[in-house]
Amino acid sequence: MVAERRRGREVLFRLEPPLRLTRRQAVRLVLLLAFPSMIVAVGWTLIGAWPVLPFTGFELGTVIAVLAILSRRQAWQEIYFSGEKIVVRDHLGTDHTFSRTWLQIRLQGQRFLIGSHGTWIEIGPFLPAGERRAVAAKLNRLLKEGE
Repeated sequence: MVAERRRGREVLFRLEPPLRLTRRQAVRLVLLLAFPSMIVAVGWTLIGAWPVLPFTGFELGTVIAVLAILSRRQAWQEIYFSGEKIVVRDHLGTDHTFSRTWLQIRLQGQRFLIGSHGTWIEIGPFLPAGERRAVAAKLNRLLKEGE
C-alpha cells in the first residue's frame, strides 16, 4: 500500500505491505479459532480427558502471541521529499539522506533501488511489482519537477 501526502512542495510517501491485519481483524481471527477449539476442549474435558483443556489454552495463547509479534514487526518505509534533500526512513529507525541533485532511481529486475555515490537502498521489497514500478515513476516525475 502506498500513501502519498503533499504539503506545498514537500511530499511524503509511506509504503506498507499489503493485506495487513487490523486489530479488529486479528481479534476476529482469534475468536474464529478459539470458539471451535474451546468447544472441542470442553467436550473432551466433560468426557474425562481434562489434559486437553490446558493444551488448547496453550495453542490459543501461541496464536495470540504470534499475531501480537507480527503486528509490531510490520515493515514500512517513508520517502520524504523536501527541497534539495530526500530522506528514506524505515521501520527499524534507519534514516538515509540523499541530495536531490545526485539521486538516481533504478529498476533492476524485480528490485527498485534509489541512491547516489555508491549508497543504494532497496525501496518497497514487500510491495507487489506493479506498485514498485508506480512508485518509481512517481519519484522520477518528482525528481524531474525539481530540475
